[in-house]
Formats: sequence, structure tokens, C-alpha cells
Amino acid sequence: MSPALDSDVLVLGGGIAGIQCALDVADAGLGAVLVERAPSIGGTMAMLDKTFPTLDCSVCIEAPKMLDLSSTRGIRLVAHADLVALEGGAGAFRATVIQRPRHVLPDCTACGRCEEVCPVEVPAEFDQGTRRRKAIFMPHVHSVPRTYTLDLEACRRWGGGCRECWVVCREEVGHNLIDFWQKPETLTLNVASVVVATGLQPWDPTPLEEYAYGRERNVITAAQLERLLNSAGPTQGSVPVLAREGRPRVALIQCVGSRDLRWMDYCSKVCCTYAAKQAVLVKEQCPRSEVVVFFMDRRYYGKDYDVLYRRARSLGVEYRRGRPWRVAGIERGERLSICYEDTTGGGVREEAFDLVVLCAALQPPSDQPALARILGVDLDGAGFLREPDPLRRPLETTRPGVFACGFARGPADVAEAVAQATAAAASAAAMAVGNGRTTAAPAAEEARH
Repeated sequence: MSPALDSDVLVLGGGIAGIQCALDVADAGLGAVLVERAPSIGGTMAMLDKTFPTLDCSVCIEAPKMLDLSSTRGIRLVAHADLVALEGGAGAFRATVIQRPRHVLPDCTACGRCEEVCPVEVPAEFDQGTRRRKAIFMPHVHSVPRTYTLDLEACRRWGGGCRECWVVCREEVGHNLIDFWQKPETLTLNVASVVVATGLQPWDPTPLEEYAYGRERNVITAAQLERLLNSAGPTQGSVPVLAREGRPRVALIQCVGSRDLRWMDYCSKVCCTYAAKQAVLVKEQCPRSEVVVFFMDRRYYGKDYDVLYRRARSLGVEYRRGRPWRVAGIERGERLSICYEDTTGGGVREEAFDLVVLCAALQPPSDQPALARILGVDLDGAGFLREPDPLRRPLETTRPGVFACGFARGPADVAEAVAQATAAAASAAAMAVGNGRTTAAPAAEEARH
């Protein structure tokens, strides 16, 4: 176990909200420790192609903040790690964090030779399964820390024992940076306050058998379409179906799993807007395509978000109020049939499409209940962190000294999450100063190990 580290604020989650929170704490002259469970920070925003409503490049906004965080005085980044205990109280918390082994030492130069020779391939989590990654990998090209991670479980499932990555690193590259026997490291952190910014997780629509997800290859989720539209994604921004001759037809089905008493009864808040964004991007990539959005109600929460809807309509995107009740493969799976009730014109209709995109519900991470138990905070009925007084004390949780921002406390878009992160940073910093803690670290630490 490493010696206890004194800091001011512990930030859980390395998405855009967690990054902004840590940067704001450091700007206040205090110390922050950011703990991220994935090998790289970035979160959901790093997966996006464009942000709404302006359609600006998403990574162009976030990547500079990621680099700033890795080099800012007073911030320590602990990636590939989990919080396992939180003792004490507001102003004097003692957190225990376990950092899982990367099996690649911090001196890795990210040359990529190990990845080239690795024979093991598994679905890439960052790309939502739209491509395959190697057992030794970096999640994406903008990864921070810029260090490879070896997935030993993937090696074991494949059969293990090849050690091709170890051989090429040692004999060809001239280093010896792969350690199969690296052990987890336990870190103890003394902090004044905690900010939870654990982000979101798209719902898996497989249980909705009527939509054929997982059975028909041209039924995908909006998260998968986002990666296909991304110029840094697995297809360099080209959606394969749009290359078909004629007028390829694309359907986007909204509220898949959300506003549904069988699954999530709440509105995920951003789906209407990102569906309009994706419809616009599809039409811009393939003007001859026909795009239809099936919706229950149109809900655009942010300022000027309805501009995307009007832009989509101006490009010829059709909006149909009706909830499809069946998606089935036709023409040997090359096309898809959608049956739906037309609530405007009346009657049941059936149409054929080349691609069906499911705008699935957005939910808290699956491990949020376990994290809530560790933090000693309550969840609401939907699994978000509960605020005892949302009007007078937003961002507070049921445990004093523990704050929440972004999707951890409820559905939020990027702008809202960033604003909440700044507010949470101010509250967390005020608690640290009020308790006489001003322990900004002497230097930034990437914690690339």
C-alpha cells in the first residue's frame, strides 16, 4: 500500500463533467485527485462526432481539457481504478482506491508494435462493438494517459501463452515494459470533499425483442451510429448502408426503453436533440437518402436545440408520430420492415428501410448502486443520486461533503453537465477551505501506471 496522499477534493469520473470539476478545483489553488475506472479519461463526450446545437467537433473541445488535466499543477489522475471505501465525514474523508494493473509500465512510448503483433481480438467497448480491438490496446487516439493496457482476461479466453507483445517490446523495440505479473495498487486519499461525476451508460435494447436488435445486423443503436459517423471512428465517418445504390432509407426510433413503464419511466432528455443531429449528419453525408424519425413527443430542452429540428426538416427529414411495434428482416436481412401505428393519420402502416437506429434510453452506470453503498448516499427510483433539497441545495447528496454533477444526478447534456461541474467544484472547494485544507499538490501527476 502506498503512503496516504493528502489532497482537497476527490473527483469520481473522468468524463467532461469530472474533467471540468478537477480543473476548476485546481484553478482555485486547491488539490484534486481524479479517479477514472476506464484506462483513459474522456467518457461519453470522447465518443461523439459533433456536439449540439452548433455541430462543433466534440473531441476538439474535450481533448485540450484532457491534456490540460494531465499537466495541471495540483491534479493527480488515477485511471483504471475504483473507489472501494469512504470513511470519515465532511472535511475529513479517508478514501481507499484500488488501481487495477495495466500490465504495461509507465515508460511506454505508445509505439504500437505490441498491438500490431497481438493475435487476440475482442469487441471494442469504446466503439460500441462496431469494431474489434486487440488484447493490448489504447481505447482511442486521444487517450489520456497515453499508455497501452493489456487485457489479460481476453488473453485467457483466447488461450493465452503467446506473449507476442512481450517479445516484440523486449527484442524489437528494445524495452521491457510489459509485466504480466503486475499487481493492483491500493491508494489511500485524505480529502475534504467528494464530487461524483460518473456519467451515463446507454441502455442495451436487446430485451426489446420486437426491435430485433442483436438479430438483424442493420439494426443498431444511436451510440453505434455515433461511432460510424465519427471521422476517427471504425469506418472513418462513412456509414456503410449509405453507399448503397438508389435512395437508402434510414429510420430513427426514439424513446427505446425510456418513457416506458416496462423499463425506464423517465425521459432521457437529450435523445430528441441527438436524433435530430444524427438525421442532419446522415442527410449531409448522403443527400439522396430518405430519413424518417419515429417519435412519441418532441422535447428539446436547451436553448436553440429546436434549431436542429428545423434544420433536419429543411433537409427533407420526415417526422412521424407513432411508436413502431415490430422490426423484422426482409430480403434475406438486407432490408428491414417496420410496422407502426400512425397516430396522426390513423391506421397501422408498414414500410421498408435499409437501416434502423434505436435511440436507446440513457441510464446511470450499472455499478452505481454499488458505488452509492460505498459512498453512503441514497439513490432515487431511477438509480440517480438523490438530492435531499433540489431547489435550495442542488448538487448535494444525502451525505454531507459528497456532491454530484452531470448524469450521476439525472439526465443532462454536455453544457448542463459542465455548468453543474463548475458549481460542484465551487461547493467542494468551499468545504475544503472552510476546514482549513489547502493542500495543492506540488506537481501534476498523470498516474500513467
